[in-house]
Amino acid sequence: MIWAIYCTDVPESRPLRDEHRLAHRAYLKLYAERIFFSGPLWDDACYDQIGSLFLIDLNGRHEAEAFLAEEPYTVNGVFASIRVTPMTKGHFNAGLSGDKRERPAAV
Repeated sequence: MIWAIYCTDVPESRPLRDEHRLAHRAYLKLYAERIFFSGPLWDDACYDQIGSLFLIDLNGRHEAEAFLAEEPYTVNGVFASIRVTPMTKGHFNAGLSGDKRERPAAV
């Protein structure tokens, strides 16, 4: 089953994100075969990252909690809140690659 994991950051999370980004990306590679989609959430100006979204194929809430328990952003206090919800795939547009707007580079 696909699990949606919606994480919102603590205020002023940029230094924490920057410090733990490489470990976060390395950790996600361990789950590459199971991640349907993942990416950062941005503020309305697309300037600051404000959270993360994971859509990941897991065998129950216990696996979602185990995934989060070792996730570097979770372990190191980047996330203020986390919501974990099972979901089913509805409409999917494989040709849509994402927002084409220019986004400022993270400072």
